Amino acid sequence: MERIDEIEPVYVDFVPRAGDLEPGKIYISDAQKLATHLCACGCGAVAATPIQDGFWWHMKDAGGKLILRPSVCMPCGSCYNITHNRIEWLTEEEARKCDITTANAKPVQEKLTTSL
Repeated sequence: MERIDEIEPVYVDFVPRAGDLEPGKIYISDAQKLATHLCACGCGAVAATPIQDGFWWHMKDAGGKLILRPSVCMPCGSCYNITHNRIEWLTEEEARKCDITTANAKPVQEKLTTSL
């Protein structure tokens, strides 16, 4: 897979299994309060971002354009924001300041890969 600079929001009832995720798409389930996508760097890792009270990520649909904050920081070292469906890559310095990673959401990732 290749690194991407844009992502397409896909609204679903239930997020697909990890093996069924397509590059360049972020699957958003209001029912599950979860958004998942393949890492934008192309490494194939699954990013699972819980979207609910008590978790960190906040999502906004701005007229079909997705905004996701704070940044998605993956174990591979990739860190990025999503703004109006565009991937905004963080610098190494910005990434070092990021203490919220998708690794913190490990229980959600395990649930994603084992129960769906």
